[in-house]
Amino acid sequence: HCICQKAQKRIKQSKTGQCPKGPKDGFDALIQEGSKHFGSNYEISEHCYKLAIEAKPNNALAYYNTGLAQLNSGRTKVAIKTFQRALEINPRYAEAYFGLGSALYDGGGGSLSDASRALTTSVSLNPR
Repeated sequence: HCICQKAQKRIKQSKTGQCPKGPKDGFDALIQEGSKHFGSNYEISEHCYKLAIEAKPNNALAYYNTGLAQLNSGRTKVAIKTFQRALEINPRYAEAYFGLGSALYDGGGGSLSDASRALTTSVSLNPR
């Protein structure tokens, strides 16, 4: 009976884009849950990452992951702002520069030179 109720709750959450975890579960659990849904349900993934941001508002990883979920769901303009916030927190975050460059290149309102600059910065910070 209990397992069935948990399964029904997860199905309902997946239909509404709700993260199965909540703020009381903690930052790491929210990041893990968002990553678990990444690729299969970007809406749930983004919601989990936003809850992680609420738990730790100055964590660049949470913003970066949120930006990736937004970018992969086709919301490039909002993803750009989210990647920029990650870079405000950590100006040396190579992956966030890569995400920003990708979003700008994908038509998020920036120029190709802006995209190129972000991608070049990403490579210079992390040349491997």
